[in-house]
Amino acid sequence: MAELINKLSDTPNEDLPEVLGQIDSWKWPRSDLNAWIKVLNKFDAILEEVIQDYDIDKLQVNVFTPMTKKTVSEILRFERLLLENSTNRKTYASYDVRSAVHSYSLVIDHGVNHPLAHQ
Repeated sequence: MAELINKLSDTPNEDLPEVLGQIDSWKWPRSDLNAWIKVLNKFDAILEEVIQDYDIDKLQVNVFTPMTKKTVSEILRFERLLLENSTNRKTYASYDVRSAVHSYSLVIDHGVNHPLAHQ
């Protein structure tokens, strides 16, 4: 598992969707979420940038680029797998970052990347 943590930490942001996309199920032992702090901080920084760039914390009217959409989708999917297979989840302090992004995860998952698309 340390190898995966290092790989994700060292992967350039633009390559993360491809690397995360290769992880289709959890194949490692249950782990302490604290071991993933470096990776989670990296994901936080990416998601915070998306929130700012696309005004997700307001009414999002800017369309995600395909790369942004893929990156956010893969981060959220991987984090779900990680949280389902980790201990010490209650210590995870990034709920505020996730709350804005997760509210749009259904929209992202259904191929639409802004709320005005259905109007």
